Amino acid sequence: MGAVTWREQPSSCHRLCSCGARLRNDWLFCTAKCRAEQGLHGKPVVYASRTGSARNLAAMANAGIRLLATPQQLGRYPDARPPWPYMLDNGAFGEGGFQPDRFREALRLIGSDADMIVLPDIVCGGRRSLELSLDWMHRVLQVARHYVLLPVQDGMEPQDVRRYLDHPACQVGIFVGGSTEWKESTMRMWGDLAAEMAVWMHVGRVNTGRRMALAVAAGAHSVDGSSPTRFSCRAAPLATSARQGDFFRGAA
Repeated sequence: MGAVTWREQPSSCHRLCSCGARLRNDWLFCTAKCRAEQGLHGKPVVYASRTGSARNLAAMANAGIRLLATPQQLGRYPDARPPWPYMLDNGAFGEGGFQPDRFREALRLIGSDADMIVLPDIVCGGRRSLELSLDWMHRVLQVARHYVLLPVQDGMEPQDVRRYLDHPACQVGIFVGGSTEWKESTMRMWGDLAAEMAVWMHVGRVNTGRRMALAVAAGAHSVDGSSPTRFSCRAAPLATSARQGDFFRGAA
């Protein structure tokens, strides 16, 4: 399943592969070139938005799908903390868009236990989005225990974000957002940057086998999609398409 020998990196939340590169968050796969050289293809971790539907939640749990929490969900459920592992999004793509006060509250209540926290961004906002993300980076890094994801949006280039992807305290990875056309046309470019920097890459809005194939081919470590949240019958197929990434690679 990949390079599983590891050693602690002093004063860091990372674990390292025997080749010296960082291991993925589940400590099973090396994020660097040795994975590709061994012919090991990633099988992305799948996330989907939390829902009040017991039927849909059960289907997601059975499929091994993790939860995507947003500030908009605060107060919607008796317990702010999702019932199993989750990532925290900033809510920019949700109802009402990004709301700073609610995001601060979400950070306080559930940020520290999240697998990943997505920095605030502006959907399709280009470098304005990057400026907003960087304004929040220090605050979010103070909370995060695992990964902080820097969103990339339409018009951004690798040189715009490269310098921010190596942080001494916690790993800063890439969240591929943006418009559908831009996301699909640049996904591999962001995957190449993630591999070069040995950082995590997440792709948002992955709801079909075709989009999953593109994400796997680009080297995504995780994805999120809303289809299992809305339709319980979509949970198992989406999770299966991630686990069978090598097969779906040919479906793009």
